[in-house]
Amino acid sequence: MKTQLRDEWIANAALPTHTERLQAALDYRFGLRPSWLARAAEAFSPRVAGRLRSGHGAAAQHLKTCGGAGAGVPLLTLCEQLRAAAARETGRAREAMDASDFAGALGSTLHRVLLDEYAGAGDYFEYALARPGSARDFRPQTLVGVSAPPDLPVIDPEQSDYTELAALSTRELEIAVTTTGVMLTISRAAILADNVEAIRQTVGAIARAARRTVARRVWSLFTANAIYAPDGVAWFDGAHGNLQSAALSESEVIAAVAKLLAQTLPGTSGERVGRPPRAGELWLIVPHALWDTAWKLNQTTGSALYHLFGERNETIAVNGLLTDTNDWGLCWDAGVLESVRVNYLGGREEPELMLADRPNADALFRADRVMYKTRLEFQVGLLDYRHAVKAAVA
Repeated sequence: MKTQLRDEWIANAALPTHTERLQAALDYRFGLRPSWLARAAEAFSPRVAGRLRSGHGAAAQHLKTCGGAGAGVPLLTLCEQLRAAAARETGRAREAMDASDFAGALGSTLHRVLLDEYAGAGDYFEYALARPGSARDFRPQTLVGVSAPPDLPVIDPEQSDYTELAALSTRELEIAVTTTGVMLTISRAAILADNVEAIRQTVGAIARAARRTVARRVWSLFTANAIYAPDGVAWFDGAHGNLQSAALSESEVIAAVAKLLAQTLPGTSGERVGRPPRAGELWLIVPHALWDTAWKLNQTTGSALYHLFGERNETIAVNGLLTDTNDWGLCWDAGVLESVRVNYLGGREEPELMLADRPNADALFRADRVMYKTRLEFQVGLLDYRHAVKAAVA
């Protein structure tokens, strides 16, 4: 096992600073590779993806350039080298350095692990129904939908003035963000034992739990048949024209597509919401028990459903959060027509990881632990009932 970084790697002045190289080594030890950032960015909206690339792009480049030199270097060795590097780069005496240097570096690495694992936990398909939004604070935020206006009238400007647009009806939904999170304590014993894999698995489990927490809130609206606030009627109801009761079959899925296409814009007399769907624009939502039936329907040649959900069944959501083994559903992809809004505080869609308290004066080795907190602040709301159909099978 290596006990220190390669001398030639450290001495290469063309590479990043010593501290940055050590940070890259720490990233590498925890299983991160240069491709992690591109993979993580794909899991979020373009705005957040841009922020991630800006905030972590340099670290990903350092990882590509020199992270591999950290393979096999014990955590305790990296801890000591980080303290020494920080002392040289800040001009402070090494004895004056505290555990925050290593704890901060470890926290940066664990945050990247958290993002990588969060991005990889996409098998809950919450993005099929929901689009991300932003909330400025914890106060209830009102989302307003406006009914569609009628066709524009013909005007002869030389004979008459333009007519005033009639007042449009509105639909309102209130969403108040809440905080979710846990504490993560890493002991001195785990660092001395170089227990990298256990720490990484723990952070990965937290990431998957965070993703599942968001997804469960989104899908609970679907499974519990939430009330649509503007009219007080359940999301899936005969009055909404989006409820079926028969088992999954070719004819029933075609009927569900017809129901989606029959939905009309609010405030109009018969103007359709959508258009005939293109491949990949609709999601077929099924529990694990129906995955084989769903895949066969999508691969039946000569059927109107053939490859409607992607050549490789890409938009069939086989969802473990659907507890009923017979119910199924259909929805427009949220990027086309959204059903659910997920508001994140400050637009931060990604989970955070930060030091719970800033250790000083060698607190890591006096208290024998360093504590981090992970946090994700969001709330969900049913935005529109028209973009999904559910079959509640008896």
